[in-house]
Amino acid sequence: MDFDNLPLSRDLLYLAAALLGAAAGLLLYLVFPRRRSARSRSRIVTVCLCVLSAAVVSAAGAVVFSAGTVFSDTNILAVSLAAAAVFLLAVRFPRAAGFPLVILGGIAVVGIGFAFLRFPVLDTRGIALAAVRNDGGDQFSMSIADGAGNGAYRGFSPIEGTGSEGILEFSAAKISFAGYYPLIGGGERGILASVRRGDTELYADPRLAEPPLAGFYALFPVPGGRLGISLASYSGNLSLGTIPPGARRDAVFDGETVRFISPGLPVTP
Repeated sequence: MDFDNLPLSRDLLYLAAALLGAAAGLLLYLVFPRRRSARSRSRIVTVCLCVLSAAVVSAAGAVVFSAGTVFSDTNILAVSLAAAAVFLLAVRFPRAAGFPLVILGGIAVVGIGFAFLRFPVLDTRGIALAAVRNDGGDQFSMSIADGAGNGAYRGFSPIEGTGSEGILEFSAAKISFAGYYPLIGGGERGILASVRRGDTELYADPRLAEPPLAGFYALFPVPGGRLGISLASYSGNLSLGTIPPGARRDAVFDGETVRFISPGLPVTP
């Protein structure tokens, strides 16, 4: 399925499944009634019908935006069934299952979403990672991109001990989630993980040492990943001797390779 059509239809289907599960949980109150008044039962039926109506609207939106193809993905259907089951239990047993599921689910969504969405989106043009400048006299300086992927930099700082024979190793990471993940699934984002000169580490992004990315980086160091999650590493080397005095080279990452270009030149494979 084309990713351009996937996010909205996928998330609408998940919403429809969750609402359907919630409606089923409300119906169970009527099938297995406790001591409730007729007014209370009538109120439950009204709420249930409203929830079912919202589920139908959401499912119709999923069909319209995907031309029905969203139902051909078995992984998305499996997640939809799981969402329906979770919300059925949460509504039917709010104290035993509802509150714990809502709290744990909220923590997971916020944690993973925050770890993923704050990095720039990868595209074929590449995202800016860093810039290295020859200041003359075998002196070089480096600036790290601001992290928004728009080519803005934070300011140049001298690289200690550099000479024209030095080689800088840039390591980039690509973070991706499978298409069946809600909200964030199917996208790819990139980050400059580190810059090294020999055994000296010149830069390391502290966000990769924070949970949950620290665990991802340890579990998924190569392309592929588990559970539909991947944090793959890519690297490229820049020889300082190739930068003329007064010139600079920008490191860019397109999700497959780390390349070095002159400012103002188009980023091409």
